[in-house]
Amino acid sequence: MKKTLQISGLLLGLAVAGASASIVTAQTEDQPPEKAALSTNVKRITQQIGDWTLDCTERPGDRKRCKMLQKVGTAKSKQVILTWLIGRDNEGREVMSFQTPTGMLLKPGVRLDVDDANLLQVEYRTCTPKFCEAVAELTGETVDALKAGKKATLTLTPLNAKAAALAVSLKGFTAAYTGYKAE
Repeated sequence: MKKTLQISGLLLGLAVAGASASIVTAQTEDQPPEKAALSTNVKRITQQIGDWTLDCTERPGDRKRCKMLQKVGTAKSKQVILTWLIGRDNEGREVMSFQTPTGMLLKPGVRLDVDDANLLQVEYRTCTPKFCEAVAELTGETVDALKAGKKATLTLTPLNAKAAALAVSLKGFTAAYTGYKAE
């Protein structure tokens, strides 16, 4: 029997938000996206591309900023337990961020496998009371593997539990990434 998702109550207790501490975004923490956009004259466009969401914002006098993301949830409750974001950090570097619930073992970090081959082991950068975040530079090699891949798996290790492997869809990745790069 293959165990692809075995999550403790600790993991299920948190729905991870879509805004990232490391990826530049126009959204404020205490406002939903639509209110943040209205209060700052920000034009916000979101587009679903396969299983990925392309999320772009434009402020008057500033360039358009985009990120792409996918939220991963449980099969039964559809509750979000992980958010995978791709965007630019404050220095303009392309990064990917994995936001997970708190209560994770920090040392193993988040492992990204594509088509059953280990692609990356990403260390946690920070934990807040709401989520932990692992961040890695997005390289051309990683993008090529994700574009060519059929399936991705993210592995997390909760405290006092076995590692949990989460299946993540790559459907729409190439098109979403092309839209993100067109910012």
